Amino acid sequence: MTSHLACLGLGVEDGRGLERVVQHGLAHARAWGSSDGTSVVSWQDDSGARLVLALREGTLVDVVPSFAGTPGVLLAGLVLAGPGTSDVHVADVVDEAGAVLTRCAVHVEQRALLDASPWSGPAALVALGFDVTVHADAGSFAGDPASLLGGAAERADGRAPVRFGPESFVPTGLFTDAPGAAPAPVALLHGTVVRASRRRVALTGQEFVAARVRTAPGEVDLCLPGDVGEVRPGNVVAGGVMLVARLADMAADGRGRHRRP
Repeated sequence: MTSHLACLGLGVEDGRGLERVVQHGLAHARAWGSSDGTSVVSWQDDSGARLVLALREGTLVDVVPSFAGTPGVLLAGLVLAGPGTSDVHVADVVDEAGAVLTRCAVHVEQRALLDASPWSGPAALVALGFDVTVHADAGSFAGDPASLLGGAAERADGRAPVRFGPESFVPTGLFTDAPGAAPAPVALLHGTVVRASRRRVALTGQEFVAARVRTAPGEVDLCLPGDVGEVRPGNVVAGGVMLVARLADMAADGRGRHRRP
């Protein structure tokens, strides 16, 4: 988790640093909802960095790092990734007509409040970029090794290499050959920067970059560590990300539980 926290300006070096961040989140959190004895609270820094924390009988049982993104994709049929899996969900990403654009695995901010029923609706999709490069534009990306499929500059048959498009998305976490292995909430993301800004977290003094990115499934909020350098509209970003979803149409009712509209 520590590398993902660095994407939000919450980087820590050890368990003690992580405990400090979590305890700060708990001390300044707001109640969000409850379900079956589990209460969920959320803390958000002015920068947009956020933690969603679940507690059972006063004991912390789950932490989801995320960002205050805005809805940009439509998810359909969101369910747990498989038996015995409690922290990863899978869903189709669809267009407004319901046609499937892709499929992905995600962490869900509200996962402690979900039941077993499939969920569908708009979502804010946050990408925490643990291995992302920034390119001046689509042309620059097309000529860079980062666009090569498999990193191969030429094919054995002598034909031109296969390259990723500048707004392509590959849900690598769904591809595994290991028997019984659960999907992972990771993907290869390539997209065009719509807007970007540098943020600073008051708790740590660390900076991070938050960029709205247009890619094949829709628009996502990409968060990058502060040492990434300048990110501008029109840049193309490319690389590995961890995905977190906030389900936009889940609203707390008067009892604090979450419901589908």
